[in-house]
Amino acid sequence: MKILYFSSVNWNWIKQRPHFIAEGLFKSGYKVDYLSMSPFGKVKIKNKKFENINFRIIELYSIPLHNKFIFSRIVNKFILNSYIDLDSYDIIIVTNPNQYGYIKDIKNKIIIYDCMDNNSLFYDGYVRKMIKLWERKLLYKSDKIIVSSNYLYETIIENYGEQLTNKLFVVRNAVDIDFCNYFDIQEYKSTLKSMKKPCFMYIGTIESWLDFDLLNRLLEKNKDWTLYLVGPYSNKMKRKFVENNDRIIWVGKKEHNQIKYWISCADIMVIPFKINELIKSVDPVKMYEFIAMDKTIISTYWSELEYFSSYDKLHFIDRENIFILEEEDYTENKFFAVNENFINKNNWGIRIKKYEEILNMD
Repeated sequence: MKILYFSSVNWNWIKQRPHFIAEGLFKSGYKVDYLSMSPFGKVKIKNKKFENINFRIIELYSIPLHNKFIFSRIVNKFILNSYIDLDSYDIIIVTNPNQYGYIKDIKNKIIIYDCMDNNSLFYDGYVRKMIKLWERKLLYKSDKIIVSSNYLYETIIENYGEQLTNKLFVVRNAVDIDFCNYFDIQEYKSTLKSMKKPCFMYIGTIESWLDFDLLNRLLEKNKDWTLYLVGPYSNKMKRKFVENNDRIIWVGKKEHNQIKYWISCADIMVIPFKINELIKSVDPVKMYEFIAMDKTIISTYWSELEYFSSYDKLHFIDRENIFILEEEDYTENKFFAVNENFINKNNWGIRIKKYEEILNMD
């Protein structure tokens, strides 16, 4: 069976849910094409050649302002149709309402909407209205709707109708079962040697959803600590840390196979998200990876994190509740530990089995 996974992020971006699902379906025996479209000038794309023809990465350039102008959408649809024969696939998985226009006329194919964000909240004004309109149409056209969190499930029912319940399913995020399997002690030592201790660490895209005020206050309360930010960022985001910039290390993006060394070297991991409607729908992939490596975690709280409530090294903070860290708060962290029980229950292999069950439902 041939699947097109139409992702909102290109293959070279930080590894996240779309990458894991596409890979997982391929490993389960499906022929998978991973497609992404990136605006001209925004990123440099490069199509990779794989020895196995059953898993292809297809990256296309698109005209900017797709969400605002019909001309852009017409040209982008022409670009896609010039490279991709949508009728050649048995299953088409889309991940964003703005992809609806590409598949709206497709018939006799299984359409899956893999929803991992409350997408309209990334936009304002006219564009937000358009995203909501496209999402409604996509939801009703889709044969199955798969969401990554309970909050998204409830939001879709509330916003678009209870009649969607019979085709709406939750498949949470997970950790790669091989994430902790191979550990290069020399790579670990090399990473550790360059670090200031003790330290907090955030891993992920550095964007406006981070609570910069909270991070600044955390540094003010803990004068001897350094904050490491691992992930892509812009100069605009960097200016958010003017107050404590001498104690912040901007690491930048790292390959996914290096992330475990950075996690293992950190004393405490932080997930400092602003709590709003966008964040309430998030099931953070990094939380799974941090727990898999048995790390102490400081996070802001939203209801989706109740799923992790049994993990005793997870601590919640907010701007009014920022504590001074003592040595006993983090010395129990081993340089490399594996939470096997958690991994066995929360790996992508288990999630993909559930995903497949949904794909194969009548």
